[in-house]
Amino acid sequence: MRTAIAATAALLLAPPAWSSTARAAGVDDLRAVPDAPRPPFLPELTHPDGEASLEVTSGAVWPRADPLGHVPVHIARIAAEQPIGGRHFFAGATYEGALGAPDSARAVEPLGGNAELSGRAIWATSTGLAFGGGAAVVLPTASFGRDGPAAGLARAAISLRPFDAAFFDEGSFALHPFLDVRTLTGPLVLQLRQSFRWSFDVRGGGDVRLTATATLYAAVRATRVVALGVEAYELYLVEDASVTDEGRRLFFALSPNVRLMLPRVQPMIGVLTSIGPAYLAGAEHMFAARAGVTVLY
Repeated sequence: MRTAIAATAALLLAPPAWSSTARAAGVDDLRAVPDAPRPPFLPELTHPDGEASLEVTSGAVWPRADPLGHVPVHIARIAAEQPIGGRHFFAGATYEGALGAPDSARAVEPLGGNAELSGRAIWATSTGLAFGGGAAVVLPTASFGRDGPAAGLARAAISLRPFDAAFFDEGSFALHPFLDVRTLTGPLVLQLRQSFRWSFDVRGGGDVRLTATATLYAAVRATRVVALGVEAYELYLVEDASVTDEGRRLFFALSPNVRLMLPRVQPMIGVLTSIGPAYLAGAEHMFAARAGVTVLY
């Protein structure tokens, strides 16, 4: 038993395949850029290894403005990204699903969301400055009634993660271009993504919606393995026929978090809260807890 435990610990704590020991093999260019903490939502821009992440967000909105207003809702996000050209080109995929009770009298039910495929390119220097961009497509894999209990669960899920609204927009095909920039200054990390999303309703009349999202991550690497950070989100509904109140076009959210930077497994915990009104109409506040883990391979 002790031998098995020791072997498992060695596997988890050992450096990935492209480790510092590989420098002797002439792959210094893959490790020339310093490693940076992974934000909860954004990718680490220059990772040389493949990575897979699982995150769970659990929370609710107040007051009860919808059948799922203050009933806890749980969202699972699965993402993977693989470098396909050193640290210059990356391909990724993301999927989200939700779990919750359509109302307090019903049992907890699962809800499948949409899937996203993405690609990006990055330019970086040995000082940690990185700049790039890419694009993603959101495929309409979610299928549920737009007026039933599942639709209420989808609205509640969007309220917890409004910057991820396209994952729970039934019948929606979306195009998602984005720009990334990051800088490292000593232990300080600043990373920004500006993105736009055009969503096309392919099952209900062809309505087009345009949203703009800005995501900022700031962190301090307190120790070699501990990063203390905060991720801030701004969502603006540029064009959406369902918006009749101009005061409900702009939404903000904030997520303080802690990341452990172990060689192969990097867990994260944090909270997520709205700044100002919540995305769900009639709700005033949103609060959720987040926990996740990224595995490098």
